[in-house]
Amino acid sequence: MTSEPEFGSVRMVFETITSTMDVARSWALSGAEHGTAILATHQEDGRGRRGATWNDQSEGESLMVTFIAKSVLSERDLSRVPFAASLAVQQAVRNLGAENAVLKWPNDVICDHCKLAGILVENLAVSVEKRACLIGIGVNVTQKDFPEANDYARKPISLRMILHEKTPSVEQLLNELCARLTDCFSQIASNDDWKNLAALWGALMTRNISQSGISEDGVRVEGIIRSLRLDDGAALIEEPSGNIVAARPII
Repeated sequence: MTSEPEFGSVRMVFETITSTMDVARSWALSGAEHGTAILATHQEDGRGRRGATWNDQSEGESLMVTFIAKSVLSERDLSRVPFAASLAVQQAVRNLGAENAVLKWPNDVICDHCKLAGILVENLAVSVEKRACLIGIGVNVTQKDFPEANDYARKPISLRMILHEKTPSVEQLLNELCARLTDCFSQIASNDDWKNLAALWGALMTRNISQSGISEDGVRVEGIIRSLRLDDGAALIEEPSGNIVAARPII
């Protein structure tokens, strides 16, 4: 059986575009193969989860990439993709020197209590039979300051601010990320592999911070995140009453 191409085996690089997610969607629907990476040196309309913006101050300061995942994915597997993607980012930046990088549920990478990277996953129906998803990843690489930092819920940070002269290039980070994403993505289809991935994700997750989500009954809940439910990645949130509620992310 022929294995899927590795992530980043095909790379399309653009200078200035609206967002890598927009371009990747078009390419995915036009037949781009699994693993294709859409990159930009500058985005005019980058976005994150829940309508948040992802702005880069100057060209080439951030890694901004969307990967096209076109394996036949079940609904169960699609729900696992954000965890695989965020773990891949965490491992990549850690391997390049950001040893304090950890995960914040559902899919942010933070370091020294500041946001280093964000992940946005959008599901895509390529055809009636075939499912796919777009994995958008933004990592702050060489920025030295963030003029709009006060506008963000969590203060941003870059690899340059963490590693100084040891900061990797955007290309070095991309290469490491592609390798880690290929490995993590291969683990979501097998329940045994997924349990190992989820256990590692849970071990790297920040706990005891304020968190909100949607309960299994469809009700918004808020409280302190205590742990991760390994079978499906739901957050276990302790409400002010002391009740523990399993919650999924707010979309």
